[in-house]
Amino acid sequence: MVWKTLMDRSKDKTIRARIITAFILAVSVMIALFFYSVFAVSSIVSSVADSYRSNEFLDRYTSTLLSLETSLKTYMDIRSFESIDSYYSLRSQLELLTAEMHQKPSSDSLLLLEYKITRMAHTFLSYADRALAYRRANNFINADDQYVLAEQSYRYLSNAVNELNAQYFKQNRETYAAKKLIFDHLQRSCILLLITAIIITFLQIVNRVDTITKPLAEISEVANKLAEYDFDIPPLPVEKRDEVGNICRAFNRMIVSIREYIATIISKAEEEQRLHDRENYMITLYKDAQLKALQSQINPHFLFNTLNTGMQLAMMEGADKTSRFIEQTADFFRYNLQHQNEEATLEEEIALVDNYIYVMNVRFANKFTFTKKIESIHLSVRMPGMSLQPLVENCIKHGIADMKKGGIIALHVYDNTDICIDISDNGKGFPNDVRERILSSDDMTTGSTARDEQQTHKISSGTGIGLVNVVSRLRMFYNDKADVFDIRENDSGGTVFAIRIPYV
Repeated sequence: MVWKTLMDRSKDKTIRARIITAFILAVSVMIALFFYSVFAVSSIVSSVADSYRSNEFLDRYTSTLLSLETSLKTYMDIRSFESIDSYYSLRSQLELLTAEMHQKPSSDSLLLLEYKITRMAHTFLSYADRALAYRRANNFINADDQYVLAEQSYRYLSNAVNELNAQYFKQNRETYAAKKLIFDHLQRSCILLLITAIIITFLQIVNRVDTITKPLAEISEVANKLAEYDFDIPPLPVEKRDEVGNICRAFNRMIVSIREYIATIISKAEEEQRLHDRENYMITLYKDAQLKALQSQINPHFLFNTLNTGMQLAMMEGADKTSRFIEQTADFFRYNLQHQNEEATLEEEIALVDNYIYVMNVRFANKFTFTKKIESIHLSVRMPGMSLQPLVENCIKHGIADMKKGGIIALHVYDNTDICIDISDNGKGFPNDVRERILSSDDMTTGSTARDEQQTHKISSGTGIGLVNVVSRLRMFYNDKADVFDIRENDSGGTVFAIRIPYV
């Protein structure tokens, strides 16, 4: 009964409302899985961190005990004021740390060892205090006797602390192993839940699409029969009260009207059929354009996911160099997808250049040498994404393209009045006319021929992002700062692309 009520309500919803509902449901499931994973991982990490605090505490205890013993020995040897001040300060710290240990006998071996350490600590401090007192009173014989006992107590105490630390470390290591098993199980469960959610969402979307397309197919079949002057057709079934249901009811009324006025409507029906065919053609063109737009978005993601799969296969087969190459290529595409129209830091842009250089070195078999010199501390400054890589690509594809070997690509980042970024090559140089058009304020939109634009595009294009694009985005990002980008000749031959970024 409840399911029937829900189905009736679903039929009452518009197509838009049903699609939005499906989207919200899918997003809600993904968000719930995300927060569940984050919470579970955070709990496990916090638990592992807590388990190792005992070792951190014993390390502080050992350090304090060693410093205290050193201060005592120094005072017994040279009787300096600094050593006695240090002794009393460290003695207070050791007492506070000792007070945090278990103070009573216990059946638990670790707690019992903690209790023994507290007793040893009190014994050591009592001998040390007496040795110190005798030394201050110039009673050298008793001072030496008490100091010997204090040193013996220190050795026993130090060994006991080390033993307790080792036992806690062993226990914590076992705890970590157990938590790791839980984490691995949780990871597998999250992946399984994610796959299940994706499958359910996919089936739900398929069901939604089917509920929309199936009535449309029936309408199309009826329309084809009407186009062939077949009016002896049953009315379309009308179950839904959405846009498709309205169309079905309209078709039924149209069929009834045609049957009643067939003699006077044939000519009009032919005209309507032509219009209907034209409308179907326009809808097909529109859907085709939509499909191509979606494919242009899906292809890069498909390529990135395919590269990741190839990387994992290469890693499983032991092909480390191939795995490294595919991984660098996949990282390049991922950065391209994420930052092409967004901001990025200078440090991220430099990392992308390293990634791209690695891929190009593998591709061109070390045809060129890449040097990088970073002398700036302002690597967190923001800039448009995909600004440096197209310049490096231009140097490789156009600057040193004709060189069989000896090509040099250099990246130099340093601080001056601005943050300076120079990308240079030792290739054939840059045409002056193209340089002027790229750097001109009209951005080649006026006063240039089609041949000039084609030449500039050929020289400045790279991974879908040309020099004109880079210059335009840099100037817009930094409020039309005229000297943010420049192209000049390299002292050793070739071209230098210079970017000047303000500190703020």
